[in-house]
Amino acid sequence: MEFFRTVVSACSGPSAFPNLMMRSPQRALLHLFLLCLLLTVVISGFQLIEMERARRVIVEAFTDYFGSVSMEKERIVPARNADRPRTFLLSPEFRFDYLTKDSLKKIDGMEDWKELAGVFWCPRGFVLWTRKLNEPGIYLATPLPPPVDWVYTLFIPVGFASSQMLTPPELRTYLQENYFPGGKKDAPLFKGTAVRTPAEISSMVLKVLCVTFSVSVFLGIFFIALILALLFAIMQHIFVPKVDVRLKFGPLLSVMIYASFPALVIASAAMIVEFPFFGFQTIFLVVFFIYQMLAIGAVQRFLNPPPPRDESEDDQDFF
Repeated sequence: MEFFRTVVSACSGPSAFPNLMMRSPQRALLHLFLLCLLLTVVISGFQLIEMERARRVIVEAFTDYFGSVSMEKERIVPARNADRPRTFLLSPEFRFDYLTKDSLKKIDGMEDWKELAGVFWCPRGFVLWTRKLNEPGIYLATPLPPPVDWVYTLFIPVGFASSQMLTPPELRTYLQENYFPGGKKDAPLFKGTAVRTPAEISSMVLKVLCVTFSVSVFLGIFFIALILALLFAIMQHIFVPKVDVRLKFGPLLSVMIYASFPALVIASAAMIVEFPFFGFQTIFLVVFFIYQMLAIGAVQRFLNPPPPRDESEDDQDFF
């Protein structure tokens, strides 16, 4: 209950910060961790609803075109149209490409694609790609685990460790060498042969995407709040004006961490509703910059109250 009271207090206005500055930085950091965890659950929940709705549409389309999926020792192939490449535009930001060796050359034109992310289905596995927004022509390739339940317990550490930043030609070479017969990886994929429906595979992939999305969201919002709070605390500590009572760095860091709470909540809400004009980082930075100035002002007025007015001087001025 203390955590929720603290969040409400931090978001209720600058007047609460003279009390919040008494909290230790360790407790403020713990509260930041819990808030980011809570916001990640909320954001991921809304994202899961959208992904589940899209999954049902995908399953129907995949079943009509591919039928079942055969997982053999050397490859993962559909029962129908195994030799015909196909692209599914699942949303304005996400696509799914079934690739054959002859269709690999299309990857060289990825820079002209409008989607921000997608999945490549190759004969020897699946690869999730995402576009790096601040680096045109650079893509992050993350191997997805084969559709076997036990593999998912190992995917997160292995998947993130094996992610690579590649240009389109490098990505094409990477897929050709690792995800097609005759490449570097020729070890058997499975012990035997199994057949799965698109619904089963899509459910497994959805689990991976949700966990991956949740981890990315949590790390992103936690570290942006922590880093900016630390930087602003250092700046305020160095450039603070000369006052009678100077706030020490520990309480100052606590103030900055708690000042990030309203910015996190507002930026997360904008992320959920997909605010079209500004991204999470921009909204967070603007709200945090304004709110931390108000919080510091309230703390400084508390530590250095203005001197009381001399009523005798007022009377002399009147006469």
